[in-house]
Amino acid sequence: PAIFRAYDIRGKVGEQITPEAVRLIARAYATRFVDRAKPTLAVSRDLRTSSEELAKAAIEGILSTGVNVVDVGQAPTPGLYFAIGLWGLDGGMGITASHRPPEDNGIKVRMGDGPFFGDDLQALKEEVLAGKFAAGQGSYEQRDFYPDYFRLACRICAELGAHYIKTYYVEKDFETVTSSCPVPIVMAGGKKIPELEALTMAYNAVQKGAAGVDMGRNIFQSDAPIAMIQAVRAVVHDNETPKKAFDLYKSLKR
Repeated sequence: PAIFRAYDIRGKVGEQITPEAVRLIARAYATRFVDRAKPTLAVSRDLRTSSEELAKAAIEGILSTGVNVVDVGQAPTPGLYFAIGLWGLDGGMGITASHRPPEDNGIKVRMGDGPFFGDDLQALKEEVLAGKFAAGQGSYEQRDFYPDYFRLACRICAELGAHYIKTYYVEKDFETVTSSCPVPIVMAGGKKIPELEALTMAYNAVQKGAAGVDMGRNIFQSDAPIAMIQAVRAVVHDNETPKKAFDLYKSLKR
């Protein structure tokens, strides 16, 4: 019971926050929706190493009540909220402990497109303790909200006066992100990945409308940063294929 706070649910992983605890909370939460027509809840998780297993438990708990699940995968909490509103879902659960240390984890809960906190969380705690859960078999699917999210976010930034926008690459429909934005888009390289993968991402971003790329740690954390920046330049300015650019990288690395 101590894990139910004012605005979320959180505690120590393995001691207070366990897969079984999350499964019970998910069953109690989902039971609230069983009388609705085709009730559907979203589930997301953050980057913590414990979050994948806990998200799986949340999904299992929801499905066991007969409520459907849309799994949005690894996503920030605002992304979960965006997905719920975008698809008109009944609510959602995000596995996260926000700014807390890595040994913590927890759950943020959404009721429709609005908040779920305070007295709502305390009532949910009592429902978990009562143990009266609906039974059924919901359906499961995965969906990607990022193209819609980045299209809207980039457009808002442009309308607020940005002269160019840096955003991450998404595999699906990135060309719709660039084409719907009235100012140039620069693709952010994100985390360090193998050189050929980074060059392929840069190539795809430019082919799909990015005005340029900022490969960041994919250059300065490379084994050969000077060679890598030359390879990236070849992709962006000379329209070289990822394979040829990678060959250039390897030749300059020697």
